[in-house]
Amino acid sequence: MAKGSFSSNTGVQCNIRLEFWSSIDVLSNSSNVTMTAFLDYYAPLYMGSRNLSFNCNGNSYQITTGRIGDSGRSLKHLNFGSWTTTVSHDYDGSKSCYLEISIPLNITYSGKYLGIVTAGGNVNLDKIPRKSIIESIGDFSVEGEHWLNYRKYFPSFWQNLWITAKNAGRDENWQTVGVFGGYENGQHVKFDPTNIAKIYSIAMPETTVGAYVDVMYHLETWTSKGGIFIGEDTKIVKGYLSGNISLNIDGNWKKCIPFVNDSGTWKPCVVYTNILNNWKSVF
Repeated sequence: MAKGSFSSNTGVQCNIRLEFWSSIDVLSNSSNVTMTAFLDYYAPLYMGSRNLSFNCNGNSYQITTGRIGDSGRSLKHLNFGSWTTTVSHDYDGSKSCYLEISIPLNITYSGKYLGIVTAGGNVNLDKIPRKSIIESIGDFSVEGEHWLNYRKYFPSFWQNLWITAKNAGRDENWQTVGVFGGYENGQHVKFDPTNIAKIYSIAMPETTVGAYVDVMYHLETWTSKGGIFIGEDTKIVKGYLSGNISLNIDGNWKKCIPFVNDSGTWKPCVVYTNILNNWKSVF
């Protein structure tokens, strides 16, 4: 929570004071800023009602103060009132803003005329944790290596990368292909045979060379592994099929040929068959 105060400097014992405090809202990337105005004076003091203005980054609010008729002989701290406003932060979660209160006292105090009196200054609000943003990732071959670069606003945060895909030619749900916990910026991603087989199953029946599936990258940002979820950034690219796939036979991954070129046309071919409830390779 950011908090503080500003006071005017009139040179006499009659000044206005601005106290403020703020609370962050991570979801909306904003802060609620509360400003309270005080009149610090040494009695006696007599003054009619005045219009007091609050200002926060150009947004203003006005209240009317009550009359003052104080014949005492002591230091007083009169609360004029408060105003709360919402301030949107910059995309990286930071925000600097200007806070001010202003009032036309228009009185003579201790032989000095006090006209419009102000108090305020610049404030750096608490930085709000923000999700990391994917900056670059391109189309790729699902059998090869690829990587993405992202902007990380908080170095200590933990990234979780999970990848989903769907058939580009059909309106269907996204299916999970792989999860890469603790993903670091620029780290290479290489699908294992299980991931690749999953993509080919999603692409069916379009498994010819050059066919592709829609692949969505989900970059999650957490305060730490198993900590608080901050947010997720996504990007959709194309994952192209190059024709190299492996088949799991009795727990062992083996190279297979998913299709052949028949007179210039790529056609799927049978790479394994079920014999007595057992899947067998045909080569």
